[in-house]
Amino acid sequence: MKNSPFIGTEDWRGRRVALADVPALSHYVGRQVQMQTSAGAGAELLAELAAEEWTSTRLRAELDALCHEAAGDEVQRLAIALRRLRRRVLVSLIARDATGRANLAEVVDTMTEFAELAIRTGVAAHARELAAIHGTPLSSDGVPQDLLVVGMGKLGGGELNVSSDIDLIFTYDADGLTRGDSAARSLSNHEFFARLGRRLIALLNDLTPDGFVFRVDMRLRPNGSAGPLAVSSEMLEEYLMAQGREWERFAWLKGRVVSTPVFASAPQFDAQSATLTEIVRPFVFRKYLDFGAIAALRELHKLIRAEASRRTAARGERADGVNANVKLGRGGIRELEFVAQTFQIIRGGREQRLRSKSTLQTLNTLSTLGVMASETCVDLATSYVFLRNLEHALQYVDDAQTHVVPAEAEAVECIAKLMGASSGAALLDEYRAVQKLVAETFDAIFAEPVSHDAEFALPIDGIPGGPDDGALIEDLRTRGFADPVAAAQRVRSVLDSRRVQTATDSARAGLQRLLQRALKAAADQSSTTVSPHYIGPDEHFARFAQLADVIAGRNTYVALLNQFPSAFERVVRMLAASRWATDYLVRHPILLDELL
Repeated sequence: MKNSPFIGTEDWRGRRVALADVPALSHYVGRQVQMQTSAGAGAELLAELAAEEWTSTRLRAELDALCHEAAGDEVQRLAIALRRLRRRVLVSLIARDATGRANLAEVVDTMTEFAELAIRTGVAAHARELAAIHGTPLSSDGVPQDLLVVGMGKLGGGELNVSSDIDLIFTYDADGLTRGDSAARSLSNHEFFARLGRRLIALLNDLTPDGFVFRVDMRLRPNGSAGPLAVSSEMLEEYLMAQGREWERFAWLKGRVVSTPVFASAPQFDAQSATLTEIVRPFVFRKYLDFGAIAALRELHKLIRAEASRRTAARGERADGVNANVKLGRGGIRELEFVAQTFQIIRGGREQRLRSKSTLQTLNTLSTLGVMASETCVDLATSYVFLRNLEHALQYVDDAQTHVVPAEAEAVECIAKLMGASSGAALLDEYRAVQKLVAETFDAIFAEPVSHDAEFALPIDGIPGGPDDGALIEDLRTRGFADPVAAAQRVRSVLDSRRVQTATDSARAGLQRLLQRALKAAADQSSTTVSPHYIGPDEHFARFAQLADVIAGRNTYVALLNQFPSAFERVVRMLAASRWATDYLVRHPILLDELL
């Protein structure tokens, strides 16, 4: 098995830069060091910040010290301190990463822990301030309620970028009213938590003379920007059951509560979080293997790639074969994450080890379970680390939320030095190799199924009961069916069932395509099989129609057989070989899960 730290044919790595060179490579570090020190003291500050990694204890201690130095009330001091702490953390991480003192894990862990600290202290300070005016939010049976801040995306996965925004969803467990002393102006829990959410967003997102803490994106909440800012568990459950879309299943894969209790006791808070988990889990992870996820993610990826292409076109395309967008471009971070997440959606309902929120841990589990080849998983993990480090290097230059490799040679050389590459050319060579590997792996999973409709254009579009019946019957007779009328009737019977008639257009189209393939397979086997024991196309398709009638309401099985030719061919062979096997599979269609 290949297990090298690079994907291309040559090792792209070189010497790491000296600490004194970092301010020249990162404009952000240069500005911050100049702003925060007197003349000649910049080197000492940089050395101090780069000396050790940020633990949760150190982050908390520094925040407390900065709060103590700031002026104003508790919330004002916190807002100032968080912004100043962010600057120190970011300068430290850039310096440590560029000089080789920190790896990807340290960078993303530190940013995630800082985001969690900012959210938790922000919720606590503003919740106490609101409660002093309106009282404590309680459920109808008097249980204190807390805002459950759900971190999505990179925050939820513990993989936060240095210049990333944070995707949040605000939930709370139960409706009720706030209750305090007689002077308190009572609010509904919904209004209390909506106000709290708005204050938290302002604390993190607003730009002040000290900067900002994190850009906050709330568009992943139910109904997006048009939806309420905070939703109860009951509201969330109703939304996910009635309106939840496939892309939201992938989004919630990463979701986790990142806040801590303010009003509730620890056991009460844990119970409220557990309720949320019980609502989300069955929405994300289905009981059976869910191969319909591949088609859903393929459509989502088309939209993302189109947007990436639009943005790239606006900036101008590179001429050297490099897809400039490290995140959304061909062979980029998003395609790699989609590979891991799709197997989580497909198999996570039955395999709990695939419910990790970490991309690297998921790739390791896919290798352990044998779902993907170990060498592929190792190469994807190596590629992921490279792409994330490249993304960070791009953002280190000016603390910009960018994912685009610059076209200018001088800018590429700067990125190469920040990443520890031997040269800009070596960096781009490795990037091309990584893109190629990721894109080929992605295509092997998500490539559109090859359509053979032109080879067997069976005219079943008009069924049920349409004028095309005659054309279908004649086509079946030409292809060797002894009783084409009966075969056409079986097609009509499956498509006429209530399950099919009430299904979505895409589900009906998928089933129709499967029946077309089954008719062709039966006809083809009849023309190529010389065994006297072959049952003939009529009986062969009759058996398939039995199975199709059973799985017509289970889109995941239709998707499986349409998506994976090998699985379809195995089923076709098994149905032809044994009536007993046909009857058993019809009674136990879950066995289709094992075909992959």
